[in-house]
Amino acid sequence: MNEELERVYQQALELTRQQGLAIRAEQWDELLSLLERRDHYLGRAKTILTGQPLPANRVHLIGLIRQLQQCDQVNQTLFQQKRELLLKESQEVNQGQAALASYLSSLHYKSGEPDFVDHNF
Repeated sequence: MNEELERVYQQALELTRQQGLAIRAEQWDELLSLLERRDHYLGRAKTILTGQPLPANRVHLIGLIRQLQQCDQVNQTLFQQKRELLLKESQEVNQGQAALASYLSSLHYKSGEPDFVDHNF
């Protein structure tokens, strides 16, 4: 049990590290896949521990869990920063589109061309 539990936590930790890379690269589909895979390993760890005495290597396992938590915290902070950046970019695009729409409506288009086009040429 001890070796399997350590292997499960190591896999979860590696997937958590890969999640950070996916966030940095803005690979959101990959991030979702990694989250699902990691959840599988964490569920497996819970199953292994259910009804069992504390493992002999629990101090080492606690260290792995702390690494997981620290990596998660870094990932959450990074994800929040990316989210805020994307929201800001989206707002800027929306403002640009609104300004363009306002400008175009002020040109009083007739038959697809602005009023200021000289049709006599």
